[in-house]
Amino acid sequence: MDFKTFLYNKILMGFFVAVTCICAGMAILGLLFEPDTRFGYGGLLSPLIYGALTMLPALATYSKRELSIRGALVRKLLELAMIELIVLLTLYSFGSLTGILMATSVALSVLVIYITVNLVLWVSDRKTAKAFNEALLKMQQDNAGR
Repeated sequence: MDFKTFLYNKILMGFFVAVTCICAGMAILGLLFEPDTRFGYGGLLSPLIYGALTMLPALATYSKRELSIRGALVRKLLELAMIELIVLLTLYSFGSLTGILMATSVALSVLVIYITVNLVLWVSDRKTAKAFNEALLKMQQDNAGR
């Protein structure tokens, strides 16, 4: 896969799915840990900022050649670890983590969001591959019939 396709299929699509999941996660964790807290319009930017920050480690998964299953898994685990680190350190530096329970909840929500984003991207890739294979089969059948 070329880098332009990777940016569109993985980074951009992943960003939008991640931002959606981040909004849901922030709402759920906010209601659980700080239900009386209100924020202004600037707070609407935080899912976008976290979405952008968490897409940076996805660059570690890019490869021009096909990776082995083990190589892809190692890169995905490295990506997840970097995302967890980015989110937790960012929240800690702003004083948003109020305790171990909240940090654990954030770490688990990051894991759930990461799995959700990767599942959505996998479904999208699978759908694209199926359409591509059907078109290829049709082309082969058309060429065999000549």
